[in-house]
Amino acid sequence: MLARLFEFGEFHPIDRDGLVQDIDVLILSSQAQAIYADASEMLPSDYSPGSVPSSEKPETFNARCPSALIQELSEQLIGLHSESLPKSGKQTKTKEYEIEAIREAALETFEGLNRVRFSYEDKRTALLEGYVPTSQIEMFRDVTGEYYLLDEPVGKKEAETEKVPSMFSELRGVSLFENITLMKGFPKYDEIDPTPITALVFPLFFGIMFSDLGHGLVLFFFGYLLWKMFRGSYNYWGKLLMVLGSASIVTGFIRGSFFGLEFGTPLRILTRFPEALSGGFNIAAVPFWLEISIILGTFHLSSAYALYFLNRLKSKQFGEAAFSGAATIVLYGSAVPLMLALIGSGLQLPNVLSDANPTPFFQELLNIDIPISAVARISLPVFLGAMISIILGRTYLNYRSETGRWRIAESAGLGLLEGIVKPFEFFTNTISYLRLGILAILGTILTTLAAETLGFGFIGFAVAAFANLGIIAIEAFMVYVQDLRLHVYEWLSNFYSGSGIPFEPLMSKGLVFSVKWR
Repeated sequence: MLARLFEFGEFHPIDRDGLVQDIDVLILSSQAQAIYADASEMLPSDYSPGSVPSSEKPETFNARCPSALIQELSEQLIGLHSESLPKSGKQTKTKEYEIEAIREAALETFEGLNRVRFSYEDKRTALLEGYVPTSQIEMFRDVTGEYYLLDEPVGKKEAETEKVPSMFSELRGVSLFENITLMKGFPKYDEIDPTPITALVFPLFFGIMFSDLGHGLVLFFFGYLLWKMFRGSYNYWGKLLMVLGSASIVTGFIRGSFFGLEFGTPLRILTRFPEALSGGFNIAAVPFWLEISIILGTFHLSSAYALYFLNRLKSKQFGEAAFSGAATIVLYGSAVPLMLALIGSGLQLPNVLSDANPTPFFQELLNIDIPISAVARISLPVFLGAMISIILGRTYLNYRSETGRWRIAESAGLGLLEGIVKPFEFFTNTISYLRLGILAILGTILTTLAAETLGFGFIGFAVAAFANLGIIAIEAFMVYVQDLRLHVYEWLSNFYSGSGIPFEPLMSKGLVFSVKWR
C-alpha cells in the first residue's frame, strides 16, 4: 500500500489527533536515514548539489516497495564505497553524482515514511488518511486499487481548522516567483495565492528600473547559460534571469536605449511618444518618472487592499471584510485625490475647497482640467466617512472579539489609533514606490556616462565595455533587491498572512533521482 502511495506521488498524509506511527515503518525510515548519513560522509565537503550539470540524467532505481528501495540504495552505496577512487576529474564527478542520487533518494524516502500515520481499528487492519488534489482522484483510485476505501471533499468546517494543506497556482511560468511569496510564508487553504500577480508585476517593475535593451540582452544570455548548463538552484536563477532580462529588453526597446546609446524606436512613429521616455538622460523627465512611480504604486497598493477584502470574505470574516477591508479601500481611494488636491494648493488646507486651479496629474498626464476645489469637495467627505467607519468598526470588532471583556473605552482607543495611523501608512507605503523612478533615472545616468566614453577610440570602447559590465552587475542586484522589497514589505504585508501548510506529497522522484515501481 505504501509503495502505491509513493508511486502515485500526489498523496499528502493527514495530520490529526488519534493517528500513530507504525513500528515497522519507523524502522524503515531509520534505515533510510542511515543511508543518507553514510552517503553524506562519502561526498566531499565542497560538493554542491545545485551545480549538477544538466547533461547528467537522473538515476533510476527499481523497486517493488519502500523496503526493497532501501535495500537497493544500501547495496549500491556499498558497491560505490568499495570501488577504487577514480583518477580522472570526469569519473570523480560521475561517482559524486551517483552518491548524491542515492543520498537524495534516501532522504526523500525517510521524510515520506516519517510522515505516514495510521489508525488501527483492530490487530489486522490499519487505515491511512491523506489529502489528494481533486483533479487526481480518479488516478488515485486506479493506483490504490482494492486498498481504496473512500474520499470526500474538504468541507468548509474542516478548512477553518487551518490544518488543510494548500497548493500554489499551477499556471505555467508562475512557479518562478513562488520563492518571493514564500518569504512571507505559505498561503492558507482559504487564502488567495498572490503568486500569479507577482509573476506579472515583478518583471514589470524590474524592467522599469533596469530599462536598457543591451543590458537586458546580457542578462538574458547569462541566464540562458545557467539554465542550459546546470540543474537545481543555478537552473532556477537562470530561468529567472531570462524572464527579468526579457522585461528589460522590452522596456529598453520602448525607450530606445542600447547600452546607453539612443536609437529611434518605431513606437515614436506609431504612437504619441512622451519625450520623457527617451533613452538619454533629460532633467525634464525626472518629474515624469516620479509621477509614474507614484501612479504604479497606487494601483499596486490598491490591489493589496482589494485582496485583503477578498481574503476576509473567503474566510467568512464578514466583519473584518466590511469594517477593515472595504473601508480601507474607500479610504485609500479618496486619500489619493485628496492628496493631489492638497499638493496643487501648495498644502494650504484652508484654500483647498475654493482653489480653482487644475489638479496635478489630471492635467499633466491625462490632459483633463479638474479644479482642485471639485476634487477636494468630493474626496474629503468620503475620506472622513471612511475613517469614521474604520474607527467605529474596529471598536466594534475589538469589543466582540475574544477579549470582549475589555471596557468600551479601550476598544474605542484601539479603533481610534487604527483610524489615525492608516493615512500615515498610506503615505509612507506610496512614497516608497518612488524608488521605481529613482533607479530608472540612476540607470539612465550611468549608462549615458558609459556610452560617452566611446568617443575616445579603442581605449574608450574598452572602458565602456568594462563600465557596462559593472553597471549590469551592480544595478541588476540593486534593482532586484528593491523590487523584492516593494513586493514583500509594501505589498504582501498588507493582505497576506502566509500561515498555511504546504501540500507536500509522497514523492518518487527528486532533482537527481527517480523510482520505477515494479
